[in-house]
Amino acid sequence: MLGIDIAQPAIATARERSTDTNASYEVANAMEWQNPLREGQWDLIVCAETLCYLGWLHPFFDVAWFARCLYDGTKPGGRLLLANTCGGTQDWLLKPWVIRSYHDLFCNVGFVPLQQEVFRGEKKDTQIEALVWLLERGPDPEA
Repeated sequence: MLGIDIAQPAIATARERSTDTNASYEVANAMEWQNPLREGQWDLIVCAETLCYLGWLHPFFDVAWFARCLYDGTKPGGRLLLANTCGGTQDWLLKPWVIRSYHDLFCNVGFVPLQQEVFRGEKKDTQIEALVWLLERGPDPEA
């Protein structure tokens, strides 16, 4: 298991709380990660509260390339879990249609949706949604 986060405090907390001796954690920007995803290495990749920020900071092509790298790095039949909170703010970054567009992007690179859930709640008197998608590596659309 490998955890990557751009925030050093998040990695420090993960290291402190982890009891798994097989887990390692790196402070890294996923878009600039120096250890390339090896083809078919991962059983599960989790992107939680990540995609909207990548889309804000990087051109669409780079985010699409990142999506394809995750596809290539996932074992056949492996899975991708996407989880993003949206709503509750005027910030365009967290609009539901923006977050759902990333879902479409991952489907276009070859992931197949298995399950989609929307959790609704309230935070500080504001309605929010958490969109959680489980996808599986499907046939390569380029093959």
